[in-house]
Amino acid sequence: MINIGIAIALLILCSSYKSCPIVSKLTGIKVLTIILTVLTSINILVLLSGILPMYYFTESDGYYPIVSELISGILVAITIYCGGIITLGIIACIKGYKCFGNRELSVAAYNEKLRAGAARAQQIYRTQSNVNVQQSFTTENTAWQCKSCGKFNESDNKFCIYCGNANNK
Repeated sequence: MINIGIAIALLILCSSYKSCPIVSKLTGIKVLTIILTVLTSINILVLLSGILPMYYFTESDGYYPIVSELISGILVAITIYCGGIITLGIIACIKGYKCFGNRELSVAAYNEKLRAGAARAQQIYRTQSNVNVQQSFTTENTAWQCKSCGKFNESDNKFCIYCGNANNK
């Protein structure tokens, strides 16, 4: 059941990554694809080493034909179910490998990360510089506040250093 959930999550993540490539989605696709590859491989090994040999073993048992056919039917149902899970896992893994192997989407995701990081750094710088300027001017008793823009200026300035309006005391 966990394979089905991971496969569905991977397919949804791949479809949303194509419309909006972001590094966090790319990382999620990589992780889910690797986990699903391992789980699907384990399912294949279980199917080949456990269920199929049991099915052939019950076919050769001739002592209790009704029980043998019942067990064979159950094993066929389990084999079909496991085959469906394996198929879904393989399809989702292929989509995942194609997504994070797509060079254009990866470049777009990393460019978006760089753009967002630069915008955030600029925002932090502006906020910090405005706070520092306002604090340094407001702590002095001789500072004057511009009536046009509301920013504080040093007492020596005859004009506002932000907007250029004259100091009208």
